[in-house]
Amino acid sequence: MTAEPTEPAETPRPPRLTQAEIIRALLERGSHNSSSVALTRNAKGETQIEVIVRTDPDHGIPDVTTALAVAETAYDALGGKYPIGGAA
Repeated sequence: MTAEPTEPAETPRPPRLTQAEIIRALLERGSHNSSSVALTRNAKGETQIEVIVRTDPDHGIPDVTTALAVAETAYDALGGKYPIGGAA
């Protein structure tokens, strides 16, 4: 009697994520609580400033009013260093 070739057993696929689960995972990952500062140069060579400050009680920014004050302080300091038109 000859043994018939057997096909390998299929490994079960993991369950598919729903659209809501994917969106939730994207929103929860990484830097949702981090603040940032970005400096870029435009075509005229002028520095453009972007300041993002997020509320984070663990880092001394408990509310929007505090986040606004921190953002304004950073923006004002950078605006003085990189004025519009390059004039100091």
